[in-house]
Amino acid sequence: IGFAVWGLFVALAGKNSPLSAQEPPSAPPVSADAAVKSAEPAEQMIYLPYEELKDVFQQHGAAVFLPFQDYLRLWEKTWATRNRPPEQPPIGGVITSAKYVAKVEKDLVRVQAVFSLQVLKEGWVDIPIAFGEAAIGTVTAEPGPVLLRGTGNGTYALLFSKGGQHTVTIELTARVRTAPDGRSFDLQIPNVGITNFEVTVPEGDQSIELQPKLLQENVKGDPKVTTLRASLGSTDKVTAQWHPRVGTKPDMELLASATTATLVSVEDGLIHSDAHFLVEVLRGQVERLRVAVPKGQRVLDVTSESRVKEWTVAEEDGRQVVTVELLSRQSGKIPLEVHTEWPLTAEPFDAAGTADATAYGIHLLDVLRESGQVAVRTGSDLLLNVTTQQGLARIDESEADQRIKRPGASYFKYYTPQCRLSATAKPVQPRVVAEHVADVIIGTAQLKLQT
Repeated sequence: IGFAVWGLFVALAGKNSPLSAQEPPSAPPVSADAAVKSAEPAEQMIYLPYEELKDVFQQHGAAVFLPFQDYLRLWEKTWATRNRPPEQPPIGGVITSAKYVAKVEKDLVRVQAVFSLQVLKEGWVDIPIAFGEAAIGTVTAEPGPVLLRGTGNGTYALLFSKGGQHTVTIELTARVRTAPDGRSFDLQIPNVGITNFEVTVPEGDQSIELQPKLLQENVKGDPKVTTLRASLGSTDKVTAQWHPRVGTKPDMELLASATTATLVSVEDGLIHSDAHFLVEVLRGQVERLRVAVPKGQRVLDVTSESRVKEWTVAEEDGRQVVTVELLSRQSGKIPLEVHTEWPLTAEPFDAAGTADATAYGIHLLDVLRESGQVAVRTGSDLLLNVTTQQGLARIDESEADQRIKRPGASYFKYYTPQCRLSATAKPVQPRVVAEHVADVIIGTAQLKLQT
């Protein structure tokens, strides 16, 4: 039995097979080159034995014939699969976890960095790391060996000749900076999924802050040192900063005085009050300042050159109290600024003064004495009228503090905050100026008036 198909010629034959008895006259041979060059596939005849087909395929001499083009395609597909190299990991190795133990010694910090690495390939593999300005002292590995190669400014590569799990320990040294707000150091580190950091400073009762700040805990132990542990996650830089939590000098009864310069500006429907304090600590140390602010005023900002840690506002009867926490205990002169605002109304507003627990202006609490100056100014479209002036004296502009001098302002001075200054600011009313000239002529019998 025979039938025709496109592009394929297969002949099955076997030794002493019934196929030889059934084989028809052979067709003229077709060359392989002619078959490849042909644009259209030639019609081929396939002859299959319909008897004892299974026996034919089981014989040793059975064969399959197919076009050379199909043979090459099957060959390439088979050997491409057999010779394909096994799949390789995308990277040569990875740092699975890192632990840093930093100890501050005077102006240096010594860091022991322990890395757990997994080398994923056989043969030489390099894993990049970076430590920035930190100096590397020693490098050890278990099971080893490991080589350290410099690749750039503050960048390196760890070279491994064997795959598997490795533990690398690197000793680092970095510089400690000293500033008015405390001491600190920066450390550039490789990005690792699990990063644990421990820092110890050789002083007791210190406040240590790490950035980035995720999970931190203080370690209790030797009272002569302060230790902090933290889990940082993946980061390429660690910053540690510390300062004394409390002063080292013995506590004494606080004795302080203050000089105040307050500017009250009225314009655009708002009243702005800017109070400049200079606190002079005469005895003891201060780490907290309290400021009284009138009720209804919104505190915009609190600043100081002595580094404010935080400030909070609490409502009390007749006043608000702003508590300013300094970064550390201070002595000597401490500058402080408090800025507030509140809406302008038709009623008189207070600019300065206190009475018992009521605040009419911005004044310091817990000081021995306070004296100062107040300047009040309005916009060009408003007219200022002082309604209450108790315990204050009017002064000339030449005597006013430079921080509150403004064109057209009115200046006052007080020697105790037990005073009160109130005023109103109303729109300037239009005025009409008229010039009237009259001539009176007196005659013998009449009086004439000409205007």
